Amino acid sequence: MGITRIGELLRLPRAGISRRLSPAAVLDLDIALARQAAPRRAFVPRVRFRERCDFETEIETVVYLQKALEPLIERCAQFLRERQAGVQSLELGLRHRVIPVTRVRLGLATITSERRRLTDVLDEKLNRLELAAPVRGMELKSGSLQPLPAGSLDAFAGMGGGRGMRAGGVCAGNTAPQLVERLRARLGEQAVYGVVSVPEHRPEAAWRRVHELRLTPATRAGERAGGMRVSEMPRPVWCFSSGRPSVGICTVCSRETAMYAELHALTNFSFLRGASQPEELVLQATRLRYSALAITDECSLAGVVRAHIAAKQHGLPLIIGAEFTCVDDLKLVALATDRASYGALSRVISRARRSTVKGRYALKRDDFTNSLDGCLIIWLPRSGRVSLPQHGTCIGAAVALCRTCCRRSA
Repeated sequence: MGITRIGELLRLPRAGISRRLSPAAVLDLDIALARQAAPRRAFVPRVRFRERCDFETEIETVVYLQKALEPLIERCAQFLRERQAGVQSLELGLRHRVIPVTRVRLGLATITSERRRLTDVLDEKLNRLELAAPVRGMELKSGSLQPLPAGSLDAFAGMGGGRGMRAGGVCAGNTAPQLVERLRARLGEQAVYGVVSVPEHRPEAAWRRVHELRLTPATRAGERAGGMRVSEMPRPVWCFSSGRPSVGICTVCSRETAMYAELHALTNFSFLRGASQPEELVLQATRLRYSALAITDECSLAGVVRAHIAAKQHGLPLIIGAEFTCVDDLKLVALATDRASYGALSRVISRARRSTVKGRYALKRDDFTNSLDGCLIIWLPRSGRVSLPQHGTCIGAAVALCRTCCRRSA
C-alpha cells in the first residue's frame, strides 16, 4: 500500500482499510488508539498441575526414569507452594513408541505439598514397575488442589539432640500418613484401608472398608466416637420402610424398646459362613436394643447353649432355629415356638446328619412333611440360582410346605 506511518493510515477511508485488510485490523487499530474498549479476560489459575517432558534418548531402566522425574516433581512442588495448596493424588503417564501410555496412579494418605514426600511415594511405586517398552517421554498430573491442613511444626526440628528428633535429624512427629502412602505405593491402593463401624446386628458384618484412614488414636471403650456411643448406634434402616423404627413400651421393664427382632443369624458354628460367637451376637443385639434374636445355624443347634446363657444374662429373648438347604436347592429357616417344636426340629437335624457322611447333611422336601409341627417356616428365595420359569413353581412349593410344617398338632 506504500504506507509507512500511522498518520498516513488514519487518513485512509475506514471502509477501504476494512475491505483491503480485514475488519479485525480496523478493530485492533481502534483499540491501539483507545477509541475502542478492550476489557481483558479475567485470569483463571490452573486447577491442577500438569506438565510433560520429552527425552532426547529413550529410557529403558527405572533408575534413569527416577532421575528424569526429579525436575518434574520439583516444579510440581513449586507450583503447590505458589498456590498455597496441596494434593492427595498423582498420575504419571509414560509414553512409548508403539504401545499405549503406561499410567501410574498413586494416592497420598493426607494432603501435602512436600517435594520429599512426593518423591518417596513415586520412587516406591516405580520400584514395583516393570517397563513394557522404552520410555520416550512422560507427563506428571496432579489431582485437584486442596487447602493445606493447619498444623503445628516441631519447635526443635533440625536441631540435633532435640526431644522431638529421631536419629538422622528427622522430626519424630506423626509419621503414620507417610507410612500408609508408602505401603499403598508398594502393595497397592487396595491393600491398606481404613475401617468404620456400621449399624449391623452381626459383629462380623458391623464394619466396612473405606479408603480414608482415621489416623488419630482409637477411642477407649465407652468414649464417644464421632459424637455417638457404641450403644447409641442406630439400627439398620433397611429394616423399615419409613427409615425410622417404630417404638413401643415394654410391659415388663416399662421402657421404650425397638420393635425389631432378627430371625436369621449365623454363628461361627456355621463353618465358612458365620464368624461371630453366639455371645457376641447376643451382646451386639442387646446394644442395638433388639426385641429378640434367633440363632439359626445351618442344620445345627451347636450355638444355642452359649447363646441361651448369654441371652439370660442380658435379658434378651432368644429364638431357637436352624437353616436348611434341600438337595433341590430349596432353602428355608425353621423356628421353634415351644418345647414340642424344639424336639421336632432336633429330630429333623439328627435325621439329616445321619443320612450322609460326617460333616454334611442331606434333606429332601418330603423329609419336612409332618416333621416340623409347631415350627414357623421362613422361605429364603435364591434368585441367583432359580431361573425365572421355575420361580413360580418354587414359590408354590414353599407355600405348600409352610402350610404343612406350620400345622400344629392337636
